[in-house]
Amino acid sequence: MSVSELEGDAVLFYSLHDHSSLNNVIEQCENMYIRFHEKLNEFTIDDQRCKCGSCQLLLNLGLKFFIHYGTIGSLMVKGFCKLYGSEIILVHRLMKNSIPVHEYILFTQDFLNVYAERKHHSKLNDIDLIIRKDTISGFGDISYKYLAMPNILISDKKNITYI
Repeated sequence: MSVSELEGDAVLFYSLHDHSSLNNVIEQCENMYIRFHEKLNEFTIDDQRCKCGSCQLLLNLGLKFFIHYGTIGSLMVKGFCKLYGSEIILVHRLMKNSIPVHEYILFTQDFLNVYAERKHHSKLNDIDLIIRKDTISGFGDISYKYLAMPNILISDKKNITYI
């Protein structure tokens, strides 16, 4: 995947090629999730923790992944591929959803339909995805499924424990 833009605390990744299997997509999200929390763990070790307000809030950080498939436009701006179109707007609006957990992978139904047609959905059989629908301004009712990421506890200075 490539980075299109950094916006506040969000990173927009994209791929113009859809060669990955659904297993690859989920594994990539899981790897980013684990690496993020490993790095966060390095910053929050009690005897090394900075006492400023920003550092004290690190434990509140989390990751959300929005996985969508659709037609987009692109143009190059100062070496970055700027994406545009209604599909990009939809994903931005989906960030204001009703999912009751802090960290998750959200799969739009459009994305899941593409992988179901290609039979690239083997890992979905092993995962309990939660079905959800929200009314999105300008788009109406949008169906999606999500997978809650595991909670992480910092158990000691070197290990991360998943519960």
